[in-house]
Amino acid sequence: MRSIKNIIAALLFSIIIANVANAQIVVKVKPQKPDIVNLRPVQIDKGMIWIDGNWVVKNNRYVWANGYWVKANPALIRVNGYWKHVHGGWIWVEGHWKKQHAPYSKHRINKMH
Repeated sequence: MRSIKNIIAALLFSIIIANVANAQIVVKVKPQKPDIVNLRPVQIDKGMIWIDGNWVVKNNRYVWANGYWVKANPALIRVNGYWKHVHGGWIWVEGHWKKQHAPYSKHRINKMH
């Protein structure tokens, strides 16, 4: 019985921590990109992709972070971050990686019609 209580307490604690970690800062006016942003440096290695600069939260406010190169994963595509209008203002939705879906083959498309 005691272990069940410990498991439930641990789950509740995890949910609370996850909600705090995912908290968004709402701003009334979207920040503008800085006038001076870093230029994309030369690709340092084949198989790398450029991640555009984006907004990050530091000290409870949004600040601009410059872009950077990362190793590409052919199974994933990059979805850039964007500003989303919410009640009371705007929040920044982080960019993320998404599974690459295989394109429809010609044979499969013809079967569908």
